[in-house]
Formats: sequence, C-alpha cells, structure tokens
Amino acid sequence: MALQPPPVRRFDFDVLHDTIAALRKKQVYFVGGAPKSGTTWLQLLLDAHPEISCSGEGHYADRLLPELSKALKSYNVGIDLKNRSIFEEVDSQPLFGDPHLFYLLTAAISLMLCHSAKARAVRIVGDKTPDNIQQFPLIAVLFPQAKFIHIVRDPRDCAISAWFHNLRLNPETLTRKYPSQDEFAEHYAKVWVNNISRGHQFATEHPDRCLLLRYEDLSREPLPTLAQLYRFLGASSDQAVLQACCAAADFSRLSGGRARGQEDRASFFRRGEAGAWRSHFGAEAERAFRSVAEPWMSNFQY
Repeated sequence: MALQPPPVRRFDFDVLHDTIAALRKKQVYFVGGAPKSGTTWLQLLLDAHPEISCSGEGHYADRLLPELSKALKSYNVGIDLKNRSIFEEVDSQPLFGDPHLFYLLTAAISLMLCHSAKARAVRIVGDKTPDNIQQFPLIAVLFPQAKFIHIVRDPRDCAISAWFHNLRLNPETLTRKYPSQDEFAEHYAKVWVNNISRGHQFATEHPDRCLLLRYEDLSREPLPTLAQLYRFLGASSDQAVLQACCAAADFSRLSGGRARGQEDRASFFRRGEAGAWRSHFGAEAERAFRSVAEPWMSNFQY
C-alpha cells in the first residue's frame, strides 16, 4: 500500500514567507562554543533581556543540513534516472543544486528562529547551539547580517563538567569509552582545541561580526560583561536591565536554591563555579591536558 502524505492543516505559504521576510530585517545572531562552556547560561542571560530572544538548541548546521542534503540527493538520483532513461528526447526535469539546498536550510532556520511569540515581537533574535562554532562560516553566508558570539571557558572546567554531565546521562557508554576521568579529560582537550581554533579563525576573519566572551568574566564581573554583550547586539545596557537579567539567570534560581559551588551531580546546573577543576585534576592529568591544549590555554589566560 502506498504511503499517504500527512494531511495539510492551516498551511499558508504567503504567511510563512512574510514571517521569513520579517526575520531578515531583524538582528539575527548565533551563539557557539565548546561543549559545557556555559552556552546554556548565556542563552538564559540573553533571553532574559526584554529586547532579545534566544532559543536553543536548533542544531541546524550539524543535524538539519545533512538530512536535507541527503533527501535532495536521493530525490535527484531518482529524477536523474528518469531523465536519462525515459525523457532523454525531451527537456529533462531540473535537479536540486546547492543554492536550493541552502535556500531551504535558511528558510527552515528562519521559521524556527521566529517560532515563539517573543521572537516575533522583538528585534534581536538568535539561536544557541554549541556546535554552531563549527559552522560559523556557513551560517555567516546564509545570514549576511548575522552576528556571532563565541563563549570560552577554562577547558579543565569544561572537561570536568562534561564528564559529570555524561556520567549523569550515559554512564555505561561513557565509562566504556573512557574508563577514567583523566582519559576523558585528555580526549576533551582535543575537542576544546578544535572548537577554539575554529572560533578564533572566524573571529579573526570577521572581527566586527564576532564577539568573544569568557565564562570567567561573565561569572566574576557579570554587569560590565553583559553590557558589552548587549551593546554588541544593539540592545539596551541600562543598569536596571542588566541587574534584572542577572537575577533571572542567577545560579541559585536556576538550581533551586543552591549557592555557586554547592554541588548536585544529578542536576544539569551541577556546580556553576569557575576553577572547580582543581578538585579533580592531579599533577599528571594537568600535564597531559596542557600537552594537548597549550598554547590556546595561555592565549585565553588559563
């Protein structure tokens, strides 16, 4: 039995097209960074601003793009076969090319970015996906007016946070691949270097479009760091707004009342403290980590 297409309900092409066109007039931005660098906290700080919407995690470039590409290639194979075997004496059916693929991807991203009521109402709209950092160059082509935010955190803290995050979600898989925390940390150092180097290269090539933030600065000096971030996006950096955003994304509020440094390994917001790696790294682990991540660590004063 042939598969039946799902029923189409309340579909209006022109309304969606107008929605995409409206988004193209807004200030769009994308947040990226190495895993467990504080991207979720940054998302909440951005979305707390009355002029900014920040959704996450769309994974548009790393998950949606490969699936769209695969679907179009599959379609092209079938159509091309018919073109060559049946319709070779008449004009053939055109095939999808890269411009069509990127148009569909851009339209899909745009629709998702402006999905929420707040995103449709405000003028600054963005997505937080850590893996964006790998695809900043592509996204910059899709959205020529977009801005980019690269958040960096001490990779040793990232490694410990990632270890406990994965231990909470997939303990068997994690410990099978990395029997010890030190082995995982050495693996993570390579991941961090790859992400950092890509982000740094993009920022070097597009200095006006990319802002670098350090997690530690956001933690220790939140008001001036947030002011810099909001000004970069063209949003208000009024003192009252800054304080309200900090309160909305305060660790105690997010963690259900715990203070920074008070650990709960069952929570996504486990500890929220810079420098916690010192409780887990021995001298040998520190040496092995730096053998991979130096000189990038020194470049960011870690």
